[in-house]
Amino acid sequence: LGVVICIQCSGVHRSLGVHVSKVRSLRLDLCSENEYNLLMALGNERANRVWEAGLHHQKGWTKPPGGAPRKTKEEWIKSKYQWKGFLEYHAEDGREQEDREVKFSNDLYEGARCGDLAMIQEALAKGGSVNWKNE
Repeated sequence: LGVVICIQCSGVHRSLGVHVSKVRSLRLDLCSENEYNLLMALGNERANRVWEAGLHHQKGWTKPPGGAPRKTKEEWIKSKYQWKGFLEYHAEDGREQEDREVKFSNDLYEGARCGDLAMIQEALAKGGSVNWKNE
């Protein structure tokens, strides 16, 4: 994602597994120049524009404040990243999962071709496949 999170949220992210979220410590792990550049290019605000774009469609959900209990943060993080519950899709994205995978896999390819990190980030969030082939 290229975001910075608190220690409590990092524990929740780690519990989701690396297939959902990979967490690195700014203090304990070495951050490569590429990883640093990714943090600077994307960041929390841009990531949240993708991952929380559809929040207004979900009844009863609000982003928990920093001092919220761990359980509340865990429910939020799982809903946001594991279940992808706050993403927003548009009619042109397709109605079926299969159509969306093709659309976002193509977006992923185009983003990589053009070096557009924001496009890559959104395509991956919405189901673009890194194994997709542009044929």
